[in-house]
Amino acid sequence: MEYHLFCLHTIWDQAEVSATLGENAFYFTMLRNPVDQFISLWDDASFSNILQMSLEDFARSDKSKLVNRLWWGILGRNQMMFDFGLEDDEMENKTIIDDKIMEMDKNFDLVLIHERFEESMILLKEQLCWDFSDIVSMKLNKRPNESKSKLSDEGRKSLEEYLDADIRLYTHFKHKFEQKIKSFDISSLSNEISTLQSYTRQSKINCNITEENQILNGIPFKQRLVTNSKDQNCRLLVDLNLVGTVRDIQEERVYVMRQRSRHE
Repeated sequence: MEYHLFCLHTIWDQAEVSATLGENAFYFTMLRNPVDQFISLWDDASFSNILQMSLEDFARSDKSKLVNRLWWGILGRNQMMFDFGLEDDEMENKTIIDDKIMEMDKNFDLVLIHERFEESMILLKEQLCWDFSDIVSMKLNKRPNESKSKLSDEGRKSLEEYLDADIRLYTHFKHKFEQKIKSFDISSLSNEISTLQSYTRQSKINCNITEENQILNGIPFKQRLVTNSKDQNCRLLVDLNLVGTVRDIQEERVYVMRQRSRHE
């Protein structure tokens, strides 16, 4: 089987992905502020119910005896580094952490920053020679502020120490990202961002995309986007089930491939 794209929900293995995609593939990823990412993970995976404590209490607690993976053995501390292939028993070794960061620096052509999403999309567009229509996106599965766990400044500082490996990763690539932005003409970048915003607004209108609040215990829990458009591109902009659809197609391909192998 030949593939042109590899993404989503995987523990990164550069050799295996390279073998799947072949030579001359373009590698890019996006990082998020580790504390904000952990807050989102905490709420989405309901860690407060699992650990029977608030995020603030967790941040201030002694976590030395806790396992790093708090949910199903795959979610928890230093999630980004874990997803990039660092083992839990390597999270305290700064030499191994820095070696992994350098490995990523070598293997990835572009590392984007979530907090600078629009600038990230412009850089990606330039690298891949895409059009604005290729980088239009919508915020899906967004949580209203009132449903997010609260964290004090002291709590954030404690989590920064707990998430040290991810902090080192994020800091390194955020600096590189900022250097790339500085090399971009400011006026040109501003115009590019304005154009992207215009494309996004127009896509929302053309696709008749509206927001719906999901309510939990009388409180807005998540905001989702919906459309009544029959246009496939419009539906893809708001489709939360796309990953599942692609997974079903992939499983069917694997089944067919195995059946053929048995009869050869």
